[in-house]
Amino acid sequence: MRSAGLLRSLGFQREGFSPRLLWLPGADGNNAWRDHDSYVVLRDEWPAQPYPMARGRKVIAVVNGAAGSDTSTLARQLAAELRIPLFSRDVAGSDDALWALLADSPVGGLVQSSFRRDDARSVAKGLQRCGLDPEAVPQVWCLGGLSNASERPLGLGPTLTVDTSHNLQRAGVVRIALQIAAGAPASET
Repeated sequence: MRSAGLLRSLGFQREGFSPRLLWLPGADGNNAWRDHDSYVVLRDEWPAQPYPMARGRKVIAVVNGAAGSDTSTLARQLAAELRIPLFSRDVAGSDDALWALLADSPVGGLVQSSFRRDDARSVAKGLQRCGLDPEAVPQVWCLGGLSNASERPLGLGPTLTVDTSHNLQRAGVVRIALQIAAGAPASET
């Protein structure tokens, strides 16, 4: 704890966490695997200001789908994989609350709902209220067993199409999460 405070006072920023990285003795004298936090300062940032604000970028995506496509299961899995909050339109109760929650999140989040194509304008306005460019926010479009050919993605940002009519394997969830984290170029899954 003290060493982390010293590093922060010199301008280092927390960069990562590695569970059970080091084999060290504990306060009780017993050896065990210990977690490790990594701190870094970049060469072009040195000398650094003490206690800089944490850098990082928000990860944001919209998980949307056709009726019966079970967007909520995939959204929960993606939020857990990306370690960001899930904001469901059903839970938020209103679009205003949904966008306010996303705007207030320091790490971003996944917005989950069954938006219709004619909701595109209101979704774009909500994303803009959060300071986001709607054309840059990826959408995961879920197709399910009851999908109707007339239902379509919002058409705002890059779209990842996912067939949720069958159980999506863990590797598929991780692949989608990595695409979202990387900026989600349009592709089919």
